[in-house]
Amino acid sequence: MLHKTFSVVAILAVVSFHSAGAQTPTPTPPSHAATYTKLAFSDEFNGGSIDPAKWLLRRGNDGRSDNFPGGHRKSACVNLNNGNLELKVYTDNNDVGTKNDPKSPHKIGWIESQDQFVYGYIEARIRFDSEPGQWGAFWLQSPTNNFSTIEATNQETIPVDDVLAQFGAEIDIVEAMKQHKPRVTKNGNFGSTNPCSGSPAPLPTWMTSAGPNKFVDLSGVLVTNLHWKELALGEKISHTCGSKVRLKDIQSSFTDVQGDWHTYGLMWDDHSYTIFVDNVQVFQTTKAISKAPETLLLTTQVGDGRFAGKTPAGGYGSAVTPQMKVDWVRWWQIP
Repeated sequence: MLHKTFSVVAILAVVSFHSAGAQTPTPTPPSHAATYTKLAFSDEFNGGSIDPAKWLLRRGNDGRSDNFPGGHRKSACVNLNNGNLELKVYTDNNDVGTKNDPKSPHKIGWIESQDQFVYGYIEARIRFDSEPGQWGAFWLQSPTNNFSTIEATNQETIPVDDVLAQFGAEIDIVEAMKQHKPRVTKNGNFGSTNPCSGSPAPLPTWMTSAGPNKFVDLSGVLVTNLHWKELALGEKISHTCGSKVRLKDIQSSFTDVQGDWHTYGLMWDDHSYTIFVDNVQVFQTTKAISKAPETLLLTTQVGDGRFAGKTPAGGYGSAVTPQMKVDWVRWWQIP
């Protein structure tokens, strides 16, 4: 009896030891964000389904449209599998809505955080496998960025800094696409970049070498954009600036954005945005700093035939292969 009791205790001890060892370790911020020790929001995507306390699936049941210029948001495009969030794109030509409520046949995955935060270090480990015509994105958006609270008849002018404090901005940490068609002017010349610092500059050679109206391979390029608005005499004016950085130009050991896992991070404070890939700084700007609470979004979208390349003639088939996988996401803040 004593031997039997001892055996049971030993087995329980071993089980307890292995259970403790199987626990996910508490994450810590990277060294360049060491002061951001408060974990305000995180998800390791280890469950069987999306946590509704953390995420909203944009599919029409929240009072907002489930249709979007970049596709029709569907819950079937959002899954958890083997500890990863999987976001997909597929095409269903039988699901196009009605004449009065048309829907894109291209279905996209879209989740956004239930909570909003101001400032911090926001990071996610992501693998993109984009197809021509669509892209995956990790980004922030203020719920009030569309000025929905301002009456159209209001002739008010608000300084840009006050607009950013009240209405925020859209901060595209990474938009991962396989192709892009550079803008070409009426005289056949290539357009210029609209950088987030300095004056407009000619497009880099690697973007123009294919010639006019040709798609450029962006598999190894980090695309970052900022979008914000200005209110002048009641008119809502949209602004955009951005950056397209070939990662191998920053560090030769970088692998492509497409087809490999990377950790993407944004350090956002009251004077700058700084973006990191695998803990290496790749971009920084002091332009259009949002001071408003922002929502975190993880999405797949479909383009207009230029921004992310040409959509395949037959669409994207059934929802089988994910175009975007997310291992984890974290929002750190300074206590």
